[in-house]
Amino acid sequence: MNHYQKVKSKPLIQIKNLNVKFDKLNVIQDASIDFLRQDQVALVGANGAGKTTLLRVILGLIKPESGVVQTQPRLSIGYLPQVLTLGDKLFPMTVKEVVRQGLIAKKKFPRWTNLHDEQTLDSCLKQFLIDELSNQAFGLLSLGQKQLVLFARMMVQEPDIVFLDEPTSSLDVSRKNSIYDILDNLKKKQVPYVIITHDLPSFSSHILRVIYLEHKVLFDGSYDAFCENETFSPFIHTHAHGDHHDH
Repeated sequence: MNHYQKVKSKPLIQIKNLNVKFDKLNVIQDASIDFLRQDQVALVGANGAGKTTLLRVILGLIKPESGVVQTQPRLSIGYLPQVLTLGDKLFPMTVKEVVRQGLIAKKKFPRWTNLHDEQTLDSCLKQFLIDELSNQAFGLLSLGQKQLVLFARMMVQEPDIVFLDEPTSSLDVSRKNSIYDILDNLKKKQVPYVIITHDLPSFSSHILRVIYLEHKVLFDGSYDAFCENETFSPFIHTHAHGDHHDH
């Protein structure tokens, strides 16, 4: 394994000897990963390799069989789920109300928004090219539009680290470019991010580190080292430009 060169800093998230089972299936086996403050990571692997499961363990949505997940105190984690998990046409909130929930979530009781919050909200809607959708019902949007709305809701919370699960899988070219612009903005703000993707080449200019998970961590190193490794080069060409589910 070609380890990513780590700066001597305390990890934002430290995973030690993680094991996750569904029934008798070992989805994640003895995984140990540190996520660092300077990270720009692609988390890759075949379908069903455990990538989304790993994120759900970090978020506390799944309890592991064994192992430890430690986060720094009061760490704010942003998460954008797979667009294919978004649905329910009867969801009653408008686009603006959904994004506003991100602002409200980080407030202490009573959770009221003020004029500054509303200005921040309007600015965020424009940044994600969804300001014209602000009064439309979220449940009636296309998958790509829903994804951008949830991305905006996540970013308005100003998270300390961001996890993105196939963030461009249902977006057209112009909206994909807006996601890349947002990643550039995260870099400028020094907000680390982890992208689950099957289209690694599309994120080549936004990634410094690659983690290859096939139930176990088979690679954790620089993007360049991953691309030069003959073992993993077939993955880069086989999975580029595909839309997939993961476990």
